[in-house]
Amino acid sequence: MLILMLVAIIPISLTGIVSTLYYQDLIKKNIWNDNLAQAKAISIYTPAYIESARLYLESLSDRPLVVKAIEDKDTGFLDITAQYAVLEFKLLNMSPIFSEAYITDGDGVIISSYPYGSITGKKAMDKPFINNSIRSDTTVVSDAYISDVTGKPTVSIVVPIDSRIQGMKTVEDEKNVTVYGAIVGEINLDGFAMTVFRTQAINNQFIYMVNGTGHVMVHNRPEYMAEMKDFNSLTAVQRVLHGSEGVAEIYNPVERDWMLVAYSPIPEYGWGVVVSLPVGIAYKPIADATKYFIISIVALMAIALALAACIGNYFSRPILGMSRATAEMPGGGGGTIENTCRWSVRTRSESWPAPSTGWQ
Repeated sequence: MLILMLVAIIPISLTGIVSTLYYQDLIKKNIWNDNLAQAKAISIYTPAYIESARLYLESLSDRPLVVKAIEDKDTGFLDITAQYAVLEFKLLNMSPIFSEAYITDGDGVIISSYPYGSITGKKAMDKPFINNSIRSDTTVVSDAYISDVTGKPTVSIVVPIDSRIQGMKTVEDEKNVTVYGAIVGEINLDGFAMTVFRTQAINNQFIYMVNGTGHVMVHNRPEYMAEMKDFNSLTAVQRVLHGSEGVAEIYNPVERDWMLVAYSPIPEYGWGVVVSLPVGIAYKPIADATKYFIISIVALMAIALALAACIGNYFSRPILGMSRATAEMPGGGGGTIENTCRWSVRTRSESWPAPSTGWQ
């Protein structure tokens, strides 16, 4: 019966161990792929988001009335234009894409602003992205920085307001383009973060974006985002800013924990997206699956043992019965079959009647 039990248990144990190891590896790969997919989704979504904001500002700068208002110093019309840029262009969650919009003249002096009118009259030409846009007559997207006005991280999109709106037909016309100023929109990164975190973040998961210098521009910890915390020392940030994409288990000195980290670059702007999760939480599905496998294996082994015991008893009961019967025979039992047979014959012969000595 012991052999029967071993035959029943060993295959189940080996099959269970192999299956558990296989599914652990499969679940681990799925977890890695899911986290990388999150990072890639954000890295694809972000340029589309910035591009939509750029196109919107360009649609405002292309209006002939905007050029005329700058030439005529019609600040009332320009104020309405800046206000329109902030209030009318919103996300699906009704958060404005721009936290601030302002218009400068050709010298970089702010001539209109919404909602912070106090900056009107200040020179903005010292900001490289505004200077470059006006001097080169091209749209410029800045790196993330802390706004002088709001004190929050932002990204500025600068669109020049030039004479191209009047319809340029020749190369000579292109050479004689006049830049009248620029319209600047500061991206509302708080609203952007709300959109990303609502659809992506889960418990204990960190999703963040870093700018070209490795500083946090979006993070689901507001305190990190508010100060644009320097994450340049983190391995994942270094990798993503060098254009790498992947998943790894990396120790995070900021969180003081081992993290499962997925990272994906945003090459259009030199930024990077990182999705990280404590290893213990990331691999919890593996631990749960292993627990269920062990419970299932133990249950199958118990069933196998019960069946083996029943089958063993079924076959061994007759043999054991014969053995007990032999042991209970006169003479102490336990003898050989030959002795048993002799005893049986002798006993029977002694019980026969004695033969007659003659004929009556």
